[in-house]
Amino acid sequence: MGSAMNWSSRASILCYILFLLFTITFSVIYLFRQEFMPWHVAIVEHDWAEIAPGIQSLILGLMKALGGAW
Repeated sequence: MGSAMNWSSRASILCYILFLLFTITFSVIYLFRQEFMPWHVAIVEHDWAEIAPGIQSLILGLMKALGGAW
């Protein structure tokens, strides 16, 4: 029983580490990105240059807030 608990503890720690690395990666990407992501282009169906400057600032601000919150 002890080795099963040890295995499950190691598996859970590995899951937490993988999740943490994934989260930190996206956080850093969102914090330092200067335009929105390719999947945003697919949703809004406009290139970054076609978006009004005020909306660009809003989107970048929201992306940086999300990156900071992560």
